[in-house]
Amino acid sequence: MSNRADRLVAVTASLLTLVLLASAIWPISAPGGDVPGIVHFLGRFHPILVHLPIGFIAALVVLEVLDRGIESCDLHHATYVMSWLAAGAALLAVGAGALLAYPGHYSAHLLFWHRWWGVLTAIGAVWMLAWRIRQSPGQAHGWSFVYHPLLGATAALLVGAGHYGGSLTHGSDYLTAYLPESWRPLLNLPPREEEVARDWLADPQEEVVYVSLIEPILRTSCVSCHGIERQRGGLRLDAHEFILLGGESGSDLGLLAEVLTQPLDHKMRMPPKDKPQLDLDEVALLQWWVRHGASETARVRDLPATGQIGRILQNLFGVDPDADAVPTRDWDEIVQLVQELNTETGANLRRIARDQPTLEIEFLHEGVVFGDAELEQLIPIQNNLLRLNLSRSSITDDGLRHLAGMKNLRRLDLSTTSVTDAGLAHLAGLRHLDYLNLYETAVTDEGLQHLKNLSNLRRIYLWRTKVSNEGIEQLQASLRDQLQADAWQAEIRELEQRLRASEVQISLGGAGISDDSESEPEPESEPETEFEPAAPESSAEEIASAEAVDASCPITGRASDPAHTVTHEGRDIAFCCSNCVAKFQADPESVLATLNSTNGTD
Repeated sequence: MSNRADRLVAVTASLLTLVLLASAIWPISAPGGDVPGIVHFLGRFHPILVHLPIGFIAALVVLEVLDRGIESCDLHHATYVMSWLAAGAALLAVGAGALLAYPGHYSAHLLFWHRWWGVLTAIGAVWMLAWRIRQSPGQAHGWSFVYHPLLGATAALLVGAGHYGGSLTHGSDYLTAYLPESWRPLLNLPPREEEVARDWLADPQEEVVYVSLIEPILRTSCVSCHGIERQRGGLRLDAHEFILLGGESGSDLGLLAEVLTQPLDHKMRMPPKDKPQLDLDEVALLQWWVRHGASETARVRDLPATGQIGRILQNLFGVDPDADAVPTRDWDEIVQLVQELNTETGANLRRIARDQPTLEIEFLHEGVVFGDAELEQLIPIQNNLLRLNLSRSSITDDGLRHLAGMKNLRRLDLSTTSVTDAGLAHLAGLRHLDYLNLYETAVTDEGLQHLKNLSNLRRIYLWRTKVSNEGIEQLQASLRDQLQADAWQAEIRELEQRLRASEVQISLGGAGISDDSESEPEPESEPETEFEPAAPESSAEEIASAEAVDASCPITGRASDPAHTVTHEGRDIAFCCSNCVAKFQADPESVLATLNSTNGTD
């Protein structure tokens, strides 16, 4: 090449080098506000474009080895073309990478090194091309003390750029996570942590919710995109302090819970549909934790674990759902005692089922005084009691303390008694209670607070009490399994979306169906006028046989449709569609003038 051409190549390569260095030195971060959509669009081509220089440079290395190692090979023209492709692809990848990094969702440390290694790779590719351009065909066959070392250095830089790029996307230990143990000391890596089964505390109620239940879910399913190395949406979930800070949308923990149940195709769904999804139990646990304050130190016993959450925790900890159900005494052991208690207390104790030792007081005998002392006498058989009808008894708030030990109790009737809010405090531990009758008692909203953790409670009677509507709503909200309801709502939305997608729309034309290509949209509502369309109760045959004034629509001139006939001052006027009917009703005089002139009438 001529000296002038050499200088042009050198100047061009130098300018590209300066531009590339500037792209690495210039800080990349969003200036605030929304990032333009075009930046997102072009930046997302980086993962595609970045594979091109990898392939071209690798192919160039192979071609150069073959060209130099085998005399019969004549590949210098192929290597020349490959040099062009490698340099061009490297420049495109760097440009797209800068746009992808612009919103600032990545680890600053990893991004810094990935940018520099990538830019240096592109600079190496540019100068390789510049050297090849200035070489004559004869020089291309020999060893070059500039070109070939530069090729080797560029290939090495490419490996470094790829390593940090993979770390940005998949985590810093992506390549080394499963490195054989014997090799790890060579890279100064600690031994790999083996996954072991979770060893829960002897009392699972003492487990810290965030540490034991929430953090493992976030680490497995969320931190790859919202961790120390990458923060999509400016959100970090790898530490509690960052969770409370929130992301670009602020510290709305409710939003964190909401995005988990969005439809799979929704843009706010997390994790996105192309990522492994959390199972329903994991979603429920995260929502449960968020809705109760997202505490870093709260233990399981500190949060209400009712309904679905209770079942999840029982399965997770390996606890029998009925672990607190106290074993009943055998019937043969208590039959004599039951008979004696019936006599002494005047109660109507009886066996519920022939093959079970469970008992109930279905009602109290007329005139029997049954109070606190009589209830205390039932303590020896308290584990066998499932139903107690103490309506109209003399039981007091103090006597209800004897109910606290009746852990198997399912139904309790305290209607028309002197029970107040203080007495309801003794019911707070009856986890299996599903029916409670407080009709005509003095309980208030305050007393209902003692019932808010009885997750199995399904029927409560509060007529003629001092409970307000607000108190009822609060109790319903506390007993409602909202997490399960939300999960069902999410499933409903998903099914509704599928149903809408499966619907087939068929148009036969005519009444009620407008052709967008030939008519205007129908108005949202028809104006109120004295004109009425043909009576809807008329049959299609009657409408078709009616003699209309016109054979063609007076508005469009098309053939009229008997189904769109309007009666005006005893005259039947047919139109081509419902849109024309609406126009006539809005301005009948102008249409009648056209109709009269056409028919030659006044």
